[in-house]
Amino acid sequence: MFGLTAKNPFANESLEYYVANGSWDMKSQYMSCSNNLQSALEFGNKKFQQPPFRIATLDRNKIKNDTSITVYDVSDGGYGYGFTNDEAINFARHFCEVILQGHVPKEYVVDVKWYHHGTTLMQ
Repeated sequence: MFGLTAKNPFANESLEYYVANGSWDMKSQYMSCSNNLQSALEFGNKKFQQPPFRIATLDRNKIKNDTSITVYDVSDGGYGYGFTNDEAINFARHFCEVILQGHVPKEYVVDVKWYHHGTTLMQ
């Protein structure tokens, strides 16, 4: 199956716990995205201290209209989801996080670019 899939689509992690603790060692049912390229670049530079890293651009309309994908826009700090954990709230706001749950078909991936310290490399 091509496209994007979470590390463990059958996991049962809480959304707030996932946002607070990230996905580095966690095999969750979620995938992190950002509403903002600058935030995604900052996150990539922090997480992958040995660049380069990839950022995929996704078709928001296709995702929004696909009932098999759940979109959690927590970029407001998870206010609409009742977040109380300060780390989750801060990460969600700072990185303009949008969390996806469900398989993202390859047709929804518009572009993938390699970045090195904020500079686009060859695709």
